[in-house]
Amino acid sequence: MKHLFLLNLVLFVACAFGSDMRIGTNEVNLTFGYETSSQADKAKDRPSVDESLSQADKAVIIEDIRHVLSTATVGKMTLEPYEDTKKQAHGIKGRISIGSGGHLWPRAFWENDFGQYRVDEKTSKKELIVPEKLLEAYREAIEFKKTHPEAFVRLEPFLTQINRGFHPEQMTLAEKKALFWFHPEEPAWTKENYYDKNIKGIKLISFKHPSLLTFQEAQVGSNAVIVCKLIVYSKQDGSLDQMTLVYDGTRWRIAAF
Repeated sequence: MKHLFLLNLVLFVACAFGSDMRIGTNEVNLTFGYETSSQADKAKDRPSVDESLSQADKAVIIEDIRHVLSTATVGKMTLEPYEDTKKQAHGIKGRISIGSGGHLWPRAFWENDFGQYRVDEKTSKKELIVPEKLLEAYREAIEFKKTHPEAFVRLEPFLTQINRGFHPEQMTLAEKKALFWFHPEEPAWTKENYYDKNIKGIKLISFKHPSLLTFQEAQVGSNAVIVCKLIVYSKQDGSLDQMTLVYDGTRWRIAAF
């Protein structure tokens, strides 16, 4: 087996077999770029993504995974062992199972088979496996952030502002319109009460910080914009959903679609 990088991490989740993974105080590990022996043989002549990541980058990845598990999982998480002896022989003991509520994890998580775990032979601790392909997705996301620093700097105060809420009766129509982004091919709202209704609705939800993996550049007509998806939490019934934010080069806006 090839175990490229192992970092002890307090993820604050309980990981006993069959137990709910909840925010708590137990320690769990992440193993980066873990591969089975057969995969490792194929990879001998190529450098791993893990080796190209700095300690700072790995810390960013850890924090992002922890954030996703904490904010984007609707159903109860349990660790279920595999019955597949072939997988177990390669050291992969099982995977995370999500209850009926499902999850709103970034696409890169489930496209790259995140959720499998192994057991460290020396410590007997469970280790969630971060596959090489997911590490590559994170490496690209970190580079994207470095390439667009202004957008990320401006995101923090915008999230603070919308989580604080607005008072539409104290805003001009221009200020209300500036909060929302409309696709050029779609007509903007024409009635002011539409803006008032949606601005009041903002107070009923909490906007969570988006995962690095949800940011991407998109071409809209002749303009390039940055979009990201973030989790929103209903203050009324506790449900989770997703919304899209758009950075148009000057400011972040809530996508009105």
